[in-house]
This record gives sequence, C-alpha cells and structure tokens, in this order.
Amino acid sequence: MQEIGTWLIRPEVPYAAVHNAAVGAGWAGGPVTLTPPLIRDEPELARFRRDDERATYEMNPVAMLRVWRARAAPPVGLPLIHAAEVLAMLDQTASTDPSEGLLRAVLAAGELRVVKAVPRLHVIRHRRLPPVVTDAVDASLSRITRQRRGSERRL
Repeated sequence: MQEIGTWLIRPEVPYAAVHNAAVGAGWAGGPVTLTPPLIRDEPELARFRRDDERATYEMNPVAMLRVWRARAAPPVGLPLIHAAEVLAMLDQTASTDPSEGLLRAVLAAGELRVVKAVPRLHVIRHRRLPPVVTDAVDASLSRITRQRRGSERRL
C-alpha cells in the first residue's frame, strides 16, 4: 500500500482554484468545517474522494500554508512549494521576518520533513521570537526527527 504523501500548494492559490482543479481531475468533495472560515472563501479543511482514494486539504490561515495530503499528488496545474524553496524561505525570512513568512517557512519544513532544515530551525529557535513561531519550530523539529527515526528503523 502506498503511503500518504504531503504536498504544499503555494499560498497565493485560492481555495476556489484548488477545488476547481480537484473536481477537474475527478475528485468530489469540498469544505467540511462547521463554522465560517477565518478568511472568507478560504476553508481551513476540505476532504475529497475519487474512487477508493481520499485526499485532505488543510489551510492554516495565520501562515497561509496550504497542505494536500493523499496517496495521489494534487491535481496537475496547482503550483507547489518544494523542499529547496522551503530552505530558501528559511534563509530569507530567518533574519528579516518574524511574522507570517517565517511561520510559513517553519511549518513548511515540518510538513515536508526537510532534514536539511534542522540546523536552520535550531538557529531560529534560539532567537527572541513570538511563541507561535518558537512552538512551530519545536513542532517541525519533532516531525522531522520522528520521520528520520522511522526511516532508520526501516533500513
């Protein structure tokens, strides 16, 4: 059985484009939240299905981080953020941006389990930053570490 993968959709892509791309690729579904989203027309959670496949779309409205989790990659045409870009985002925002951009980069490193981000995350962790950022660093480091341990056990 194929493992669930994680992909990051670029923050400027609105939910409507994600939904339309998913439907165009044969997925059915949509938002599953009971309360209105924090950002109008930007649900924080949506679920999709296609035959026996399932996909979850999550959007963090504070960091504008859009995550697609499924066995299948997100629909073709949706622009993605890749690990190399996450590393560049960490380098750019670590020294200049204590807000949304840095938070997005930190969370993205954890979502994608970017091992090369660990030294950068440790440096960021020791800066005087808002608790939301330091908590995100801790969570990302934990995710990456768990992933590395799991990989070592499989070898």
